[in-house]
Amino acid sequence: IFGSSNFVDSKDITEDIENGYETIPVKYGIYNSNMLSILCLFFSNLFYSMNTHFGERPVIDFLFLFQNVVLSYQAFKYTIDNNE
Repeated sequence: IFGSSNFVDSKDITEDIENGYETIPVKYGIYNSNMLSILCLFFSNLFYSMNTHFGERPVIDFLFLFQNVVLSYQAFKYTIDNNE
């Protein structure tokens, strides 16, 4: 959740600055914030796949891992397109 919510926060950084909210993207910048999100999503997939019950529910496992990969791609693409 942290990895994805952090990425979503970077999309409304202007609003956060205007309203005086001190979010991670405001404090550390969009690039650093999105790299942190990607790192968290990577470790989320890693730890999830290392679980002893991984593979018992292949559809759910696939959906979870796929969701994190898609979010990582979106965060990376957003970072590249909006390079500070």
